[in-house]
Amino acid sequence: MVKLKVMVAFSSKAEALKLLPVVSEMKKYPEDFLSVVITASSPKEELKQIMDYFSVVPEYELLIEDDETRMQNVSTVLSKFAPILIKEQPDVLLINGETTTTMGMSLAAFYHKIRVGHVGAGLRTWQKYMPFPEEINRQLTDVLTDFYFVSTDMNRYNLLLENHEDSAIFITGNTAAALAEQQSPTDFHHPIVENIKIKGKKILLFTMDEKENLGKPMERTFKGIRQIAEQYSELLEVIFPLPLDSFAQERAKHFFANIDNVHLFTPLEVKFHYYLMANAYIIITDSGTIQEVAPTLSVPVLVLRDITERPEGIKLGASKLIGTSTADVRRELQFLLDHPFEYQKMAEVLNPYGDKRGAERIINILKRKI
Repeated sequence: MVKLKVMVAFSSKAEALKLLPVVSEMKKYPEDFLSVVITASSPKEELKQIMDYFSVVPEYELLIEDDETRMQNVSTVLSKFAPILIKEQPDVLLINGETTTTMGMSLAAFYHKIRVGHVGAGLRTWQKYMPFPEEINRQLTDVLTDFYFVSTDMNRYNLLLENHEDSAIFITGNTAAALAEQQSPTDFHHPIVENIKIKGKKILLFTMDEKENLGKPMERTFKGIRQIAEQYSELLEVIFPLPLDSFAQERAKHFFANIDNVHLFTPLEVKFHYYLMANAYIIITDSGTIQEVAPTLSVPVLVLRDITERPEGIKLGASKLIGTSTADVRRELQFLLDHPFEYQKMAEVLNPYGDKRGAERIINILKRKI
């Protein structure tokens, strides 16, 4: 029997968290699948940590320099990725997300007439520059895609509005949800978190690393978080995994200096990250992946954006868009901390982005369709 050769390529932590569960699922069926894993990124320890967590070693590692412009990035991807496609001749390329690298890899596959499967297709804000350049990257990627693996009915509807073939769209759920379902609040231990539990205090998990929030939006948010940390010092401990941007790290250290109940961490290992999410009382974030995963853990999410490509959680009440103004950040956190009934309503919403079987569904579709 001829094995199905599936190339899986990614360039960021978020993409890896969506695609590596599919690689793990394929490994259960070695008689059916041959996976070829490619990373395309600057040297980042956090990507290596995720690979180690899934026990995956990439067959190819493409180096993308941090200081490249977006146009240089596309050029680099096309020139470095094409020889691998020619050599490997995969039956399908699996990608995820909306980075310029993802779009460039999809374009390279198209030029070589290799089919593309987009995990997490159909996300839209319908605003050209929000987020920039991700919104157009994801639309262009979906133009080049042959198999659309979507999380929700709304993602499917978005693709139908763009005249993509309904027969090529598959509602699979969110492949990252399995990681959350596997994680319990007691599976991992960290002295700071255990000390917080002993004190009987609540954890506010704060993450913020989207490019559009660097600078003034981030500083406004820092002010709001600092005010809440000071006001609720007897109730609340804030944990902030620092963004990768060095300037943002310095600003965070400046804003939260000498505030004992704010804890700054370097970028986290996967297991610790999910452990913190499982133990959090509230999550305040600009992360798309966290918006999709947190409802599985029954943790309310306040979204530090003005618009989101994941409106399902907003409509059902699992999450709330609050922007980045200092007053809004402070007000919305106060509301949840002071109103247990409203908090509970958010916590009880079932995850609208799917269950833990996303990866399983994707490989079954690939078996049928290719």
